[in-house]
Amino acid sequence: MLYTDDIEVVNALGSQVKKHKLTMFYYTLCNIPPEYRSKLSVDQLLAIAKTKNVRKSGVHVLLRDFLQCVTQMSNGGIKIHVNGADHLVVGSLLLVVADTLAAYSRGRFKEGVGFSFKSCRTCNAFCSTTKCHFSADYIRQRRLSKHVAQSDVLTSGPF
Repeated sequence: MLYTDDIEVVNALGSQVKKHKLTMFYYTLCNIPPEYRSKLSVDQLLAIAKTKNVRKSGVHVLLRDFLQCVTQMSNGGIKIHVNGADHLVVGSLLLVVADTLAAYSRGRFKEGVGFSFKSCRTCNAFCSTTKCHFSADYIRQRRLSKHVAQSDVLTSGPF
């Protein structure tokens, strides 16, 4: 499992108090018993980077080695030598866990949804609709075909 979240670090000492937003990635192995998997000591720090650099270059640049390793593990495995014996490690990326803002950022959606026209990435509701009727009976889900068509219009535009 891969976890991602953004944090803000503030230097409270000094004449110039500046905020520094960092993107952090952790991973956890899922093939260990659940009672141990939920312990903080099992989470492994994978990467930390300034959020502005992640947005500029993309997550794929920061996690290139990790993703190559996961791809190799899912396509036959990786041989490792431990205590005089060879072992084949096989695995795959099961899921990515993120809060709403981190998920929006990784998906390259608008992060601040407070003033957006449509604030949900999974449904097709206007903000005014969700304030009055927040129920699946009143809200249609977004469709992949329409998303692809809208993306094609944006990418084929004059910009």
